[in-house]
Amino acid sequence: LHHLHPRINDALNEFHRLLKEHGSIYFCEPHSGSLPDIFRRIWYRFDPLFLPNESAIDINKIISENKDYFKFKVLGYYGNLAYLIILNSMVFRINSSFKNKIAPVMFAIEKAFSPFQSRFFSCFVLAKAEKA
Repeated sequence: LHHLHPRINDALNEFHRLLKEHGSIYFCEPHSGSLPDIFRRIWYRFDPLFLPNESAIDINKIISENKDYFKFKVLGYYGNLAYLIILNSMVFRINSSFKNKIAPVMFAIEKAFSPFQSRFFSCFVLAKAEKA
């Protein structure tokens, strides 16, 4: 969804049209209002890899604007060190062989911090939207 700005609601309307009654969509997206989003916005200004319409989603705005079409259930906020360094290694231009060496440590750190994860420190939101 974060690649669809400013047409996220158009995409959700299409999902709604295609879903059967009580059908669901799940999405995992970078969300606005977090510390990683602040760094993301700065990074995107200087990195030509990213398009101008690529930005974190505002989950509260999406829920509010689509409440007549979907019942949203925010399942959680996730992603810290391993998410950034290993799963988004292209952003940081991390070499594959180096990534393979540090992955076990990064995932162990991520697992240790996950129970304390908050919306402000998380990299992404995992949500479910059920057709109303």
